[in-house]
Amino acid sequence: MRKKTTIINRALSPHLSIYNPQVTSLSSIWHRISGVLLLVIIVSFNIITKLGSFIIFYIPILYMGPRIILFIYLISLVLFLYHSFNGVRHIGWNFTYGFKPSSLYNSFYITCICVICIIISNLI
Repeated sequence: MRKKTTIINRALSPHLSIYNPQVTSLSSIWHRISGVLLLVIIVSFNIITKLGSFIIFYIPILYMGPRIILFIYLISLVLFLYHSFNGVRHIGWNFTYGFKPSSLYNSFYITCICVICIIISNLI
């Protein structure tokens, strides 16, 4: 005889519905994403130049005009600056500096303000 099984409707992961994202977790996620994107940019640039198709790849970009070049430059700059400044934050954490909640938030805001100021100074 078969056993009669009852199906209980439970949430698969209830912690996701009640989770509030925190500044520290979001900055850690963005730090990893920026690192991966920087790696992709650098590796793709190296592969293109090593294959000798530098001109074939960049002539269409130059043909599109200086706006696309400025856009690529700014995206790369934002990724590099955020990853660098956030890396300095992580080095501070390795030396057990800045674990108070107020200093966690302040260091994140200082990182974002520094990135924004440098980007604005490059646009002027």
